[in-house]
This record gives sequence, C-alpha cells and structure tokens, in this order.
Amino acid sequence: MKKALLVSISLFFLSYAACLNVTHNAVILVDDNVLKIYPKLQAGQVLKNDVLVERVEKYLPGYEGWLPSALVKVSEDKIPLCKMNNFKVYRNCTGVPYCLVPINQVPIFVYHGNFTEKLNEVFSGEIRGMGNPNSRLWVIELLDPFCPYCALFYTQGGGKYLEELVKSNKVYFVVVMVAFHNNAKGYVQSLELAYVQQGYANSNQTDRFFELEKEIVSNLRDLVEGKLELVNVLDVMKGPMSLTKESQRKLNEVLQELERWNREQLTKASQIFPAIATPATIFLDKDTGKAVAIMGAQSKEGIINVLKALGLPLPQ
Repeated sequence: MKKALLVSISLFFLSYAACLNVTHNAVILVDDNVLKIYPKLQAGQVLKNDVLVERVEKYLPGYEGWLPSALVKVSEDKIPLCKMNNFKVYRNCTGVPYCLVPINQVPIFVYHGNFTEKLNEVFSGEIRGMGNPNSRLWVIELLDPFCPYCALFYTQGGGKYLEELVKSNKVYFVVVMVAFHNNAKGYVQSLELAYVQQGYANSNQTDRFFELEKEIVSNLRDLVEGKLELVNVLDVMKGPMSLTKESQRKLNEVLQELERWNREQLTKASQIFPAIATPATIFLDKDTGKAVAIMGAQSKEGIINVLKALGLPLPQ
C-alpha cells in the first residue's frame, strides 16, 4: 500500500513538472539558427499582445520539428480543432491549454533536430529523387500543379537555379507532388498531372520532370478553368480524362485510386512540413541533418543567402 502511494505521489509530481510554466498569450519558440535568420527576435523579449519569445529548450526539451513555431493559448472548445490539424496540445501549470502551431506568416523555417533521420523515417528509407544522391546538399520540394506561386518560382524565381543544380548533379532533388484543390474545376487534371510528374521524379527522369513543369506553367490558366485539352501535355493525359463516356465505371475506379494516392502524398507532405504550402523548398545538409525550409517563390539570391546564413553547403 505504501509503495503504491509513493508511486502515485511520484507520478503526480512528474506530471506537474511536465506542465508549461507560462501564462503569456503565446510563446514564439526559437533556437540559435532561428535567431540568425531573424535577428530582431531575442530570447526573453515580450512582443505586443503579450507574446513571449523564448528558446525551445526552456519549454519543450527534446523537441524535434520546425521553428519558429508558437505555443498559443486556446480555449477548451478549440482543442478538437488543434487535434484535427495534428497540432499538439499542452497545458500550463494551472491547466490552461496551449496549442503548438506553425507560424505561417514567416517565410523561412529551420528544423530543430536531425532532418536526415526524419526524412528516412517518412520515406521508410527509400528516398527516390533526381540528381546526385551522394551530394551533401539535398533539396526537398513540395509542389502542386494548380499553384500559381510554383509557376512564378519556375519562371522567374529560384526554380531555374534548382533546375540547373539538379541537371548538373550538384544536388539531390526529392519531390513530393500534391493536388490540394479538390473542389476546383481542374482538380482531375491537376491530380493526374501530379501523379505523372511524381513518377518522373521517382524514376530520375529529370528532363521530363522539368519539361512537364514548364508545360503545366504555360497551361495554368486552362488548368484552373478545368479545360480538358491542355496544350503540349496531352501526351501525359492517359488516365481519367482519356477514357470514353462508356467507361464511366472504370473512370470512377481510376479516380478513386488517384485520390487514394493523393491522400498518401498529403500525409507524407504533412510529416515533412507541418504547414503544407506550395512551393515549399527544404534544403538539407544530409551529413549533419541541419535543414531550412523556404516558403514561396524565392529568388536564386534569396536561396543562396539563406544557405550561407545557416552554414549549409553551397553547390560547387
């Protein structure tokens, strides 16, 4: 009886010690790499609206994931929403719930932990891409055929630079294609194009991958409007849209299979990066596990500056 009582008391104090010793409306979690990128942030400072900036180790020792992120105070009725989005829920020492969320407004994130290990976990050790797998610098890209910012990235931004690096075997390029817009007119076409383009990426068909990307960009307006005939990409439209009306049953089967595939892709994307947005470009030093993610259509110069700031290897 006495032993059971001691165990109960120990568990009580352990659970109490694990609570968050914070009362602020939110805490922005940072580490040294985040502070290099965002020098205006300082650990210990309190921003407007009672938002504290603090090192991640102070509140979440052993944390592995993307920073900056925020512990945000929420009401009890918001907890199901947090869990639905796969955001972890913590409580402070008075029982007030806090939701750990990505800060979507920032363009650059760093990974706190070993991202090489994370990537191997997500892909079950079978990471397939394009370029040179022996390169120290790996690039992981989240893309969507429907995304206008992806189009901007590959016509005016750093996407051209990445294409040069991949084709010259200076990096290893791992792509995760997704189709988000399931209620839009062109969803079926975007779903199929994502599937075909992922196939090119997985089989190291670099030229075909980038050619298709450029064809998607040139057809983006028609794709969004749901037009069935897309200029220059009819040769890859061999799935649902190429079937006759008499093959409706088979059409539904193919669509179901593509949608199942897309759900798997979305799950994979969410494991790689919590705020799924396209384009999201992750640069990884596979030897050290250090990684940085850049959101949106960044320029070549912007990419190089971030790599330099965090000491990631520059392609030679």
